[in-house]
Amino acid sequence: MNMSGQPRTSHSISSNLNITGSSADILSATASSEMPVIDLQRGAQVWGFEGMLPLDELRSPFVLQDLRRAEEMDMGEIFTFNTIQFSTQNFGKPLVITAMFFMRTQMGLVQKLGLHEEKLVTFLEAVERGYSRVNPYHNNIHAADVTQRFATVITRSELESAVLGDLEVLAGMIAAILHDFHHPGTTNNYQVQTKSPVAKQFNDQHVLENQSLVLGLELLEPGRNTNFLEGRLTKEEEGSLRSNVIALVLGTDMLEHFNILSNFKAKVMSKNKGCAASPSPGVKRTQEFTSEERVLILKMALKCADIGHVTLPPDVHLVWVQSLQAEFYKQGDLERKNKAPISFLCDKKKPRNGPAYGENQLGFIDVICEPMYGAWVKMFPTCEELLNNLQLNRRYWEDESKSNREAVAHTNNVCEV
Repeated sequence: MNMSGQPRTSHSISSNLNITGSSADILSATASSEMPVIDLQRGAQVWGFEGMLPLDELRSPFVLQDLRRAEEMDMGEIFTFNTIQFSTQNFGKPLVITAMFFMRTQMGLVQKLGLHEEKLVTFLEAVERGYSRVNPYHNNIHAADVTQRFATVITRSELESAVLGDLEVLAGMIAAILHDFHHPGTTNNYQVQTKSPVAKQFNDQHVLENQSLVLGLELLEPGRNTNFLEGRLTKEEEGSLRSNVIALVLGTDMLEHFNILSNFKAKVMSKNKGCAASPSPGVKRTQEFTSEERVLILKMALKCADIGHVTLPPDVHLVWVQSLQAEFYKQGDLERKNKAPISFLCDKKKPRNGPAYGENQLGFIDVICEPMYGAWVKMFPTCEELLNNLQLNRRYWEDESKSNREAVAHTNNVCEV
């Protein structure tokens, strides 16, 4: 729904927004082999010159025409929105524009909660600057993509109006915006195995998620020009918001995946049996769920958003997978250089070792994605498009894997002859 409360007709724009070479290049940029140095006591990440958008360039005037463009493109209505394409059209600030569109225009959180709009823009610009431009995958475009999808999942599931309170929706938006803040382009396991300072800081637990939270929440400290919440919430509301943001970002660690999914099924699906999927107009169902259950719903929504490239049209999904593979291979190169064991799917010298191969994506879809999206759609049938798109991509990877097997069999037959 838009701000007037009138639903729009959902439609796919994948056929109109083709991935251009420049868009793909944004996601496949080559990074320096040097990892950024984390200084948690200063609350900042000290990067080399490469990978950071200069501050004077980022602080260009915020223009409403970008919000109007987002409105015209139905950013808030469709699951197949092409954030890569969109990122080439808004002065290099896809996260700022995406977040402002939803928080100000689509969801009206700025107005409902009286958020300080100028400080919100400053906050978003600071966060966008903290996402590396040289990570092939975990960059500001990924952050914008996850934020767009999270907000769309919330609105299309009618959670915003029927289940969740405004502060809970705001917590979800902040978590989506911050969830990979200052991501170094390597995995938690890499940080642990290399005994990095950030791994030691957090005792090997949810390493990068904790880093994102420490650095991101510091922007909301009292007196900061990025604290758009200051003076807007009670002490109790601030505490609840912070607690929810922390829980949601930590929940994006894949180690939490099966625990979150099983709890969602046991505590949310079994209790409500889908009655919140299509609430009557004006009916508030917030009280049907405990605060713990509402956080579980938000965790699931954020997870559906975080790995949601699997629900995009195959051509766009493939760009994201190839970008993830490029990032994995960069980590593998670092591990090879350091004579360390090369992590799973990170060895480019092994045949068909990486995310962008059929058998590997099929495993990910069957074990991780299908059960999660299946549970979400069963609870919220208005999101069935997510599951349908996932099946399209599964067929793509089935065909890719089959073609490879046939090619190998043909080669073997020729060799035998």
